[in-house]
Amino acid sequence: MCTFGFGLDDQSLSDWLTDTRNVWEWNRYSFGIVILETYTGQYPYSSPEYQDVNQVQLILQICVHGLRPDTSMLPPALRELVLDCLCVSNTF
Repeated sequence: MCTFGFGLDDQSLSDWLTDTRNVWEWNRYSFGIVILETYTGQYPYSSPEYQDVNQVQLILQICVHGLRPDTSMLPPALRELVLDCLCVSNTF
């Protein structure tokens, strides 16, 4: 049984990955990231503080611990939209 470190068995993980509600949340999160990248011209999490973090660690920080990119440089209305997109519920 593979749990991927989240306490999910294979069947639960399969259900979680195919749940259309999760696909909607992933699409919404991705839309927020695209807006942020388009406005800033930079990848999120590309600042020096993340240089020594590998992709698995970063994914865990985002999915499990709710890490979100810096949005302070966005105009207020755009920042609110991006933060709404990035506030995906933690379904683990």
